[in-house]
Amino acid sequence: MNRFDAGKFESALEGGFNRFSLGVQSFNTKVRRAAKRLDDGDVVMTTLQKMVSYNAAPIVIDLMYGLPYQTLENWQQDLESYLESGVDGVDLYQLIEMQNLPMARLVEQGKLPEPAETAVKASMYEVGVNFMAMHHQKRLSVNHWASSNRERSIYNSLAKTDAQVLPLGAGAGGNVNGISTMQTRDMETYIAAIEANEFASAMAFRSQGSESFNGAVKAAFDKGVLLKRDFSEWFERLMPLFKEWENRGL
Repeated sequence: MNRFDAGKFESALEGGFNRFSLGVQSFNTKVRRAAKRLDDGDVVMTTLQKMVSYNAAPIVIDLMYGLPYQTLENWQQDLESYLESGVDGVDLYQLIEMQNLPMARLVEQGKLPEPAETAVKASMYEVGVNFMAMHHQKRLSVNHWASSNRERSIYNSLAKTDAQVLPLGAGAGGNVNGISTMQTRDMETYIAAIEANEFASAMAFRSQGSESFNGAVKAAFDKGVLLKRDFSEWFERLMPLFKEWENRGL
């Protein structure tokens, strides 16, 4: 959210943007610093409430659990702050530790504490799910909730299927005619490619023949429901796996 001021927000609205998803990660300033988020938590809250006051487009935020310095207590406060902000929806994402990223290197160097272990993150997720239910937030997927009918999370749902999604802008990902692509995240590289009338893709992959089936499975997992009618004979073939999941409490 850093440097995304009112002027840029208004320009985006004028340009036809009709949904904004912002990576808040946490409202706790210390946790935000560990996640390389520059603005203090109170600045983020003020910015979000200002955007909401325009009443011009759904405002959605991402919150992460399992970050360094994050506890069950300040995670609970993050959830409370989501409601206080007045935004239209929230994603709750667990921190997935990936090697060779800046956070991992800082942990190795002893400059950051270890992120939460899986059991702690599971507890945080459970807290989040129960919080959303208690406050009557509409659940749209396994990790996405809406505070009103304004947020429908259409893109998040379609992106997990084999739907055609045209990627526009730095860092955007999509799928067109069987080619999955991700635009470069570096803004200067992206602008240079556009000015040279070139593709700004950082990577591209040709979809496999099983992409439609894989997309259906991912979409079902995202909803939290896998229906027999959608998978014909595959449902019976996978029954031993489902039984094992059931034995393990899923």
